[in-house]
Amino acid sequence: MKISWVLATLMIWPCSGLAADDNPAGRLQGQIGLSVMNFGYKEFNDGRRLDREDGLLPGIAGAITRRRGDWFGSWEASYHTGNVLYDGQTQSGLSLRTRTDEELMDLALQIGHGLRAGKYPANVLYAGLGYHRWKRDIRSTSDVTGLFEVYDWWYGILGLKGTFYSTDKIQWGADLRLIRTITPKIIIDFKGLYDRARLNLDERFGGRLSLPWRYQYRENTAFDFEPYLESWNLGRSPTKLLTRNGAVVGSVFEPKSETRNYGLTIGIIRFF
Repeated sequence: MKISWVLATLMIWPCSGLAADDNPAGRLQGQIGLSVMNFGYKEFNDGRRLDREDGLLPGIAGAITRRRGDWFGSWEASYHTGNVLYDGQTQSGLSLRTRTDEELMDLALQIGHGLRAGKYPANVLYAGLGYHRWKRDIRSTSDVTGLFEVYDWWYGILGLKGTFYSTDKIQWGADLRLIRTITPKIIIDFKGLYDRARLNLDERFGGRLSLPWRYQYRENTAFDFEPYLESWNLGRSPTKLLTRNGAVVGSVFEPKSETRNYGLTIGIIRFF
């Protein structure tokens, strides 16, 4: 299943509102923007919520897009960092309320094709392959030792974007995509309390919806405003032995989780 997802995403592939399909001034465009994300994360075990994290994360996003006829290819990247509120408990059931330092990096390569011939395709079908890395440092308190965790996974995307309002200066559209995580895993550092653990997580579907709005300021310059919602889901890991200096002291697993983010990216686009 994992191999088939990689092959499928290499055959088609996506873009975001920052990677436009209609370039009025040339076939190459570069974009850079500031982003703010409202980060929302929850973990569950047997239907019971174990913890949650909520807060604003500032960031930066960019893209380089190349167009040839009705086809386009794009590289995208984003980075968000900051700290959020953690409210939950340890795996032993001890209550914990602290702050978590977050660092999220996302990279994606995209290929898409207009569904209507012409200079400005009204709809674009796209697909692609991305990589997501998330560093999560749960701060220690006077009673509880925190955790440092690194999640990472590849993901496949299949999406459709379209323009539902367009003038000489303004374009407004929607970008809807289906996401599938591929080989997600987590490395847990117990900050000296136990030996590090590596756990494989179960693959799940997610999604993203954005409503990019663009203002054409000059022939070679435009401004882009993109509100968005995104959903990531990860399944529970198998239980593994927990060790200290190589000796077994218990077991450990990563619960299933869901991330629900929403935010806004404001960027500038240059056409070449």
